[in-house]
Amino acid sequence: MRRSLALIAAVASLTLLPQRAAAQAVPPDSAHVEAARRVLKSDLRQFITAQEAYHADNHRYAGSLRELAGSYIPSRGVTVIVLTSSDRAHSEVAIYQGVPGLVCASFIGDAQPPLGTGREGEPVCKGP
Repeated sequence: MRRSLALIAAVASLTLLPQRAAAQAVPPDSAHVEAARRVLKSDLRQFITAQEAYHADNHRYAGSLRELAGSYIPSRGVTVIVLTSSDRAHSEVAIYQGVPGLVCASFIGDAQPPLGTGREGEPVCKGP
């Protein structure tokens, strides 16, 4: 769990560095942030669907996007990082290039919720 939280913090900080000026231009309640949140949640739902198909064929969840090549392609500007994967569970986070500080996550099975909250299979977001 600590490793996952450290990775999430590192990913979030990386998104802040090159776009600090952009963050000031996008208020937290803007339509741009809400649109990004919808894209991230949609991408995570599609990722879960791809993981379920992969699991049906391989009896384990994919540990990387490379393993899901052809069945899942993130939307433009979206980065998905697999945090954990096994034969029974997976967890992941997603960030959107244009909205620094916004992080969404999901999990399946007995994986810990990456953001510390949420229900299995339902993406949750934190950030601006």
